[in-house]
Amino acid sequence: MAAQKLIRSRKITAIALLITLFLSIIVTNVFAQTEPFIVWVYDIGSRDSQFGYYDGTITQSTDQIYKGHDIEGLACLNNTIYGSSGMDGRATSSLYTLQIDVSTNQSALVKIGDIQTANQDPFFEVAALSEKADGTLWGYASRGDLRGIIQIDPVTAIATLVHPATTNIAGVEWFGDTLWLVGDNQFYTWTPGGQLVLAFELDVTEQIEALDVVDGLLWIGIDNDSRGVVAVDPATGAIVPGKGFSGPDDIEGLTFCVSTPIETPTPTATATATPTVTATATETATATPTTTVTATSTATATPTATAPATTTATATTTATATAPASPTATETPTPTMPPTETPQVMPTATVVGLSTPDAPTNEEEVAEPQAPLTQRLYLPVVTR
Repeated sequence: MAAQKLIRSRKITAIALLITLFLSIIVTNVFAQTEPFIVWVYDIGSRDSQFGYYDGTITQSTDQIYKGHDIEGLACLNNTIYGSSGMDGRATSSLYTLQIDVSTNQSALVKIGDIQTANQDPFFEVAALSEKADGTLWGYASRGDLRGIIQIDPVTAIATLVHPATTNIAGVEWFGDTLWLVGDNQFYTWTPGGQLVLAFELDVTEQIEALDVVDGLLWIGIDNDSRGVVAVDPATGAIVPGKGFSGPDDIEGLTFCVSTPIETPTPTATATATPTVTATATETATATPTTTVTATSTATATPTATAPATTTATATTTATATAPASPTATETPTPTMPPTETPQVMPTATVVGLSTPDAPTNEEEVAEPQAPLTQRLYLPVVTR
């Protein structure tokens, strides 16, 4: 009995361990699918764009290279990644959606439209994008006649100039109700209705081109810097040791988002059934003719003493015959078979080419008056 109880106990323990292992695998897979990760875009040469990501452990570039697109701004709004092109101020900036599938290491870039006003006035060098918690999309235009902070419709790419400014900005990111901006090595803040305020300068020699907020810290990409991406404390203006990750040395944009598989449209084939040819013969037959015979007999007898009896007999026979009609067979013509349609395979998402309008008339860079940097700005660190 004791041996049987021991065996039964071991079986129960083994089953419990297997169930626990199975549940842990499911939880791990679900977590891996929804775990946010950092997406970046960097330049190959001067205007060829390639995307990559950091999943918390490794950095990885995707396979595709988008030649001449010059994607510089990235933002994640409602788990959709948006990108904007800078085009070095020589063409109207454009808005795109981006998908990155870590399972296949592929990316898909689809153009929404050119970034312009409702009157089709273009914005140039939109090198920075940011999402806001209220579901709006923002950016910054650094070239052309319309410069400054803009709000962009993510569906149509129609934009509105909210705050005119002439400061050269490469990255923007909302942190609560405050918009952080970075240009060269200087960080600014802006709240709606106010002016750009210089917060601090970072002690780096190269220009900062990418900005995002992760866990209450300002994550930045520094051009031509071997450290890749580093994190800055907005309260102290200092780089936080141990935060960040190594990556390409010319990162143009950053965003913190969720990996989503790329859905490839499945072609729908319509099969055409083979028609069945049916011949129908109709035969009309006339019944066997009927022969009618009519006989009439009249007899009159008048006996007399002096003359012999006279008997008159008249017989009339009439026969009418109708010949049988020939059978008539009617055959339904063979229907014409319709041509079989060849299923059309829907193409995968393709990259729409960029428009190249006339280059803007750039005025000379005039630095916007900035509030003096009299004291450091200390903000509470909020976990995103």
